[in-house]
Amino acid sequence: MPTTSMLWLSMTARHKKTHLDGLNGGGGYKEITQIDLVRNVGHQRAICVALAYINANFANYDGVVVMDCDGEDDYRDVFRFIDDLSADEIIFAKRRKRSESLSFRVFYSFYKAVFKMLTGHVLQGGNFSLIPSAMLNKVVHLSEIWNHYHAGILKSRLKIKYLDCDRAQRYRGKSKMNFVSLVTHGLSSVSVFNDIVFVKLTLFAILFFIGSLGAIAFVLFKKFVLDMASPGWATTSIGILLILCTQFLFMVINFTFTTLGSRNMHTFMLEREYKNYIMQIKTN
Repeated sequence: MPTTSMLWLSMTARHKKTHLDGLNGGGGYKEITQIDLVRNVGHQRAICVALAYINANFANYDGVVVMDCDGEDDYRDVFRFIDDLSADEIIFAKRRKRSESLSFRVFYSFYKAVFKMLTGHVLQGGNFSLIPSAMLNKVVHLSEIWNHYHAGILKSRLKIKYLDCDRAQRYRGKSKMNFVSLVTHGLSSVSVFNDIVFVKLTLFAILFFIGSLGAIAFVLFKKFVLDMASPGWATTSIGILLILCTQFLFMVINFTFTTLGSRNMHTFMLEREYKNYIMQIKTN
């Protein structure tokens, strides 16, 4: 049994528990601290509150393990994390095998493909992770993790290592992650990279506008030079292209003001404001 001292962050949506586990010689838990939040803020933000609490109140530990408490994150993988622990590298579980339904896995694969296309990054992990104590202070100063824990760390360019892990079976009950939750979760992860998405959408709009001009020129050439257009075809085609160009133009303008305007807004500082979300703390 390794002698590494770990803080365990066992995740539920309504409250988080931080477990100080004495792994030296299988000594078991030294104490359990339960943090009750003032409201259900969702699992991503609840992770952030608990991480900030650990950073502010605990010392003399080697790392923090973030994992679900429903059994789907296999506790045996934690010891693999500990074996690969280094002071400057965050370890995430990379799923090799999932236990969800076929439809969920299809939508999840589609979500990861869209995420890569929009952001240029590959989303390989989830919440199950190990943060070295030396890096926790950096993590809680990332405002992006308030929207999405993994994507925020991915954007920060902190060193990340992935370990292949199979998702285990839930102890009981069913997952509450449905199609709506998946879409919301996906949009949250993409929003972390809003600056990159803004640039890519702007470039796409420019290319579409140039392509539309070429298509309009072809329609006019076919109508007035080749005289091959049927009645009303040229007008309809040009009208549709102009409407699409106008919509893309307004979309880019709106996105531009939204992105630039957000820079003038107050930046959420997790390590300073996490206390506002804590209702009570119980230790036993």
